[in-house]
Amino acid sequence: MEQNLTDKEVYNKNFASFYNYVLTEQAREYGKYILNYAKDNLKGNSVVDYMCGTGNLLRIFEKENWTTTGVDLSDDMLNIAKLQLSKTKLLTKDVTLEEKELKNCFNLAVSTADAVNHLSSIKDIENFFYNVFSSLKLNGFFMFDMNTELGARANCSYITLSTKDYISVREGFYDDVHKMGYTRFQGAYRKNKSDNYVRYDSIIYNYIYPISQIVDILQDVGFEIVCLKDGYSDKVYNKDRTKRVLFICEKRK
Repeated sequence: MEQNLTDKEVYNKNFASFYNYVLTEQAREYGKYILNYAKDNLKGNSVVDYMCGTGNLLRIFEKENWTTTGVDLSDDMLNIAKLQLSKTKLLTKDVTLEEKELKNCFNLAVSTADAVNHLSSIKDIENFFYNVFSSLKLNGFFMFDMNTELGARANCSYITLSTKDYISVREGFYDDVHKMGYTRFQGAYRKNKSDNYVRYDSIIYNYIYPISQIVDILQDVGFEIVCLKDGYSDKVYNKDRTKRVLFICEKRK
């Protein structure tokens, strides 16, 4: 066991490998959608993925010869990303803190798989949006998604999965008072195709915000709202039906 870490801390660190092994299909799906949109609507080919995790979305852009940058607070996630990405610049940063290194660098900024819902306050979201705006070149695009309350409620379920390589127990809860979703993943996975299994246990928090409030913050920061979509589809956002909103914004000044 790693020195000075509790069992719980070690199990949480181990989650990054399980996440990369099992929970990356969304990243690939979203990445393909964003890439196709970018090819049709953007000039330039530089992209930054904020809260990039293990970098699976960036792999799609790397293969298309984009200039790629990934930012995440988790060294555990980025250590895996380093093994999968050969040309991407990876930075360990808190996306809510003032950013000076990445000003006017990118044609496209992305943040997917409800990563923005992991930010625990409106102030953090506002700070993040300012950093994104600052990092974009003129006419650069910002594409990100967020869970709605409807989506968080739909996540209230108990699922078990098992193969010869892993077992996973997923529990979803929604706190209606504090407008928070919780998803706990626990289980074990085979390490390096050996007979040894590694335990993991991690809780992902989803803070739910009114979509109208997010739009107001984006506009206050300086973004123009191009459109709000019902997830990664051609349908437009509908407050009564949409579980995940895809925001497409542009820096026009």
